[in-house]
Amino acid sequence: MGAGVRARLGPAERETLEQFRLAFLHVPLAWVHALPQPKDGAAILWALGQIPPSERLSTLALDLDWPPPPPRR
Repeated sequence: MGAGVRARLGPAERETLEQFRLAFLHVPLAWVHALPQPKDGAAILWALGQIPPSERLSTLALDLDWPPPPPRR
């Protein structure tokens, strides 16, 4: 999400967005590593097109093999 959008949010909403981003969104490094060469935008778009829409979120955002982040204090 762009900085301009975040700037229009109040502090509580920005904190919620940041917590969501930290908890659920990450760079799917294993998925990117498994892409064929060259690993460029065209390869990413092609690979995304191979994933059924109903499986894209679980494939890219939910990495169940990684431990959850430690709780924030």
